[in-house]
Amino acid sequence: MEFSLRRFLIRVVPLAIVAGVAWKFTSAWNADFTVWLVKAIHRLFLHPAPYLFCDTRRYFWHATMFPPVLALTLASYWLPWWDRGLRAMGGYVAYCGLTAIAIAINESPYLQQTDVLVPMSSTLVNANYLMFSVVIWVLAAGPWYGGGRLPRAERIVEASPKKRWYPAWLGGWGTRVLILWAAVAMVVPAYAMFGTPEAMAARAKVARRMRLVPFFPNPSGADVDVSAAEQLTRDDAVKKVLDALRETIEADAAAKRDSAALWHLTGRLLDSMRPPNAETARQIKLGAARALIKARKLRK
Repeated sequence: MEFSLRRFLIRVVPLAIVAGVAWKFTSAWNADFTVWLVKAIHRLFLHPAPYLFCDTRRYFWHATMFPPVLALTLASYWLPWWDRGLRAMGGYVAYCGLTAIAIAINESPYLQQTDVLVPMSSTLVNANYLMFSVVIWVLAAGPWYGGGRLPRAERIVEASPKKRWYPAWLGGWGTRVLILWAAVAMVVPAYAMFGTPEAMAARAKVARRMRLVPFFPNPSGADVDVSAAEQLTRDDAVKKVLDALRETIEADAAAKRDSAALWHLTGRLLDSMRPPNAETARQIKLGAARALIKARKLRK
């Protein structure tokens, strides 16, 4: 089947409009899924990440902008509808993963802000708007998939389960999209290599101590229904994390780098403490507020 730009545009434009409306009304759920993937990426590296900027504030780009990839894939008339739907769903999940990587690089407290990280993370975010949509579509449902397509009756005869699924998931579009995601995901550990040894060692210490904190309340700072003994155990563990965070902030200062993510994590951890002494609690709340204000200023 030959590719016709006119025939393709007639389909892609209205589909893009419909997908744009869908994005508008599903952005909250979309962002929630993407943030869940951000946390999954951190868990993959055994780095707890309960308090990130994306936990308390959803920037518009946190909701994966799926209209282009859905419109392009669903408008690929050279594929049957069920195949288009499957590839569109796979492309959406991959796109959410790419958005999650961009969020993790921008907001993770475990990556030092370096001369390489800052411009490259901005480039990744900008590329995430449209370029990744087009790349995913080209890999998953590009016009070349229409070449030499058999008539429907012959496809029914020829399409055994092995012939139908093997090209999709092992040797075809699924593999290509997975390779794209894996290649972009590799920038996360690659960025860590650009940090100073002292700062990255301090961040590794923060991660180890964060793993020992028994529970994490909601980022809003709401109280959790636990016993006084459990809260005391947690507060002791948080104090050790705060000591490691102080070392990390000092290491960043020595490298003339200040991380908004570290100050945000400091503020959220302080806000989650519940000491029995009222005056101590007040001082901790003031410290948490100062840390969060500094984080917001650095974030801007």
